[in-house]
Amino acid sequence: MIERRGVYYLMWSEGGWTGPDYSVAYATAPSPTGPFTPKGKILSQDLRIARGAGHHSVVNVPGTDDWYIAYHRRPLDTDRGEHRQIAVDRMVFAADGTIKPVVMTNTGVAPRPIRAGSKAAGRDEHSSGRAM
Repeated sequence: MIERRGVYYLMWSEGGWTGPDYSVAYATAPSPTGPFTPKGKILSQDLRIARGAGHHSVVNVPGTDDWYIAYHRRPLDTDRGEHRQIAVDRMVFAADGTIKPVVMTNTGVAPRPIRAGSKAAGRDEHSSGRAM
């Protein structure tokens, strides 16, 4: 679960972890205890990149509204369910607060150092995000 600008986002993996339907979905609520409204999937396989995308975690760069999703996926060249890759891609919010579908990449994201003394938990005039 994460919190961003007063909205709580509960995320989970769904589908069979070795199947083509393995994905990440989410729901939102005004409090951490709900009630939650399902919003749909944000991460699904992309047959140009990889299959079986799920089992994830989300991080926010402190002091920004920049979010990243780390997840595992299966390479296209194997059907073995236990063969997984770790990937990190951007997670972007639309103006209405919904999460845009994650664009799976082969390159991931560039390294981004966090400066010492940055505001904890991403709280400033740009964001009120935090992972829980």
